[in-house]
Amino acid sequence: MTSCNTNENTYQQDLIDIKEKMSKVKNIILVMSGKGGVGKSTIAVNLAAGLALNGQKIGLFDIDIHGPSVPLMTGVLDKQPVFFDDKIIPLEPFSNFKILSTGMLFDRKSPVIWRGPMKSSAMRQILKQTEWGELDYLVVDCPPGTGDEQLSIIQLVGKESKAVIVTTPQDVSFEDVRKSIVFCDKLNVPVIGVVENMAYFKCPACEEEHVIFSGNSAEKIKLEFDLPILARIPLEPAVSVSTDKGSPFIYFNDKKEEVSQKFRDIVDGVLNSSTKTKENLKMEKKRIAVPSHEGQLCMHFGHCSMFEIFDVEDKKIVDQKSETPPPHEPGVLPKWLSEEHDVNVILAGGMGSRAQSLFTEAGIKVVVGASTQDTKEAVEKYLKGELETGQNACDH
Repeated sequence: MTSCNTNENTYQQDLIDIKEKMSKVKNIILVMSGKGGVGKSTIAVNLAAGLALNGQKIGLFDIDIHGPSVPLMTGVLDKQPVFFDDKIIPLEPFSNFKILSTGMLFDRKSPVIWRGPMKSSAMRQILKQTEWGELDYLVVDCPPGTGDEQLSIIQLVGKESKAVIVTTPQDVSFEDVRKSIVFCDKLNVPVIGVVENMAYFKCPACEEEHVIFSGNSAEKIKLEFDLPILARIPLEPAVSVSTDKGSPFIYFNDKKEEVSQKFRDIVDGVLNSSTKTKENLKMEKKRIAVPSHEGQLCMHFGHCSMFEIFDVEDKKIVDQKSETPPPHEPGVLPKWLSEEHDVNVILAGGMGSRAQSLFTEAGIKVVVGASTQDTKEAVEKYLKGELETGQNACDH
């Protein structure tokens, strides 16, 4: 067996292990921002703490490899998770509230100087080893932007996740946050809503609201993308003091009831979204591609003679067409299916890890391990949740 085959088999086994662990997590919430410095980690910490206060079993996963903030904000800066039998056991500093940060796994005083592939590999290894147990919510504090960490977590969790987007009022934040929303759309991640942080300052003497930063990015996002504003958080010194002390603001600041309520509004928005399916958040229209040969699902997408493309609405096939693919070269088919045919799901017998990454980057969800069968029958089984998938048929 070649080293390529060995690496691919290892990757596929990792995906199986991660899928098994993630099967115990009911909901995954990605807290994202287009740029740094908007208070994203503050929102993530208080969202997780607020969900725990509501009796939910919570995990908070800080995947910001280069600038992790969660350990300081939760009072575990000098603590480490338990490493046992090749497993990582997250810390549990509060009731119903488990925490793991990449900042706990490296020397916090030294920078992590890694390129993309190393970060993706590390993310896969951490997810494979971490024992979250049964959770109602896993809140993921993402780094700013739309880079390797975000792409890796969406690729690896193997289930639907949702996003909360954090911004500040300035136009410069709006320009960057727009990219985060488009990123989520391309990867079929529904956005629950937007949080505008540092929206205003309320004078403690006269209680008048003062706008500190120009702009109105949350309102622009609401209008352009038809997304709800979950909360407009004021500039409140007590929030900063709370995070520096390692105490989630929502836990210990009942005297600041108005600000605490703003954080609870975010929690309520997430809880309410969990009663809806993705179909409620974004109209259930899919275009599913299946590599085929003589009407049967082809075991390797790169060897197929045709692609059967199915239009789906409300989990029912409404149209079907056959398309001849261009010559098979790296990156050609994902771009062709995405840009020319608006496909957002592909069912395949086998596909290599690099090809899977290219499809994901093109906004196409990949389902591998399907057996040879009638293409329409395969799609109908997939829509009913009855499609059986086994070993990835691709060995390279």
